Amino acid sequence: MTAEVDVAYTWIEATLAGDTTLASYAPGGVYQSFALPGTATPYCLVEYQPGGSSNHPVFGGANAYSKLMFRVVATGPIAAASAIASAAARIATLLTVASPVTVTGGTISGSFASTSVSKNEWVDGAKWLLDGAEWTIFVKAS
Repeated sequence: MTAEVDVAYTWIEATLAGDTTLASYAPGGVYQSFALPGTATPYCLVEYQPGGSSNHPVFGGANAYSKLMFRVVATGPIAAASAIASAAARIATLLTVASPVTVTGGTISGSFASTSVSKNEWVDGAKWLLDGAEWTIFVKAS
């Protein structure tokens, strides 16, 4: 499943980082799991969620595909709530895949938001908003 996780990360990051509309809402960029202090806000975070992920083998032991879970959110200070909400909506548009797409290293057979994520956090004494979704992504590495 490691190869499939790498394919999915590469696809998610390339898709999000390459979109100028998303960059206008989240100028801080796209990061795996966390961004360093001082990163421009808002920004996007991508994190693999192994608990809901699984392989789907075929007869003989080969892997037909993997069902992977990722949390993909936009986050930043609550004062940027409108931009964060717009970024989350743009992420949803970019990551929704209804038919197979060939990507570097494999194929994304489908991708959809399975659970919404929205919460407030305290970061260095300031209230922040985190908005996005848990994504189910079907991947086959080549």
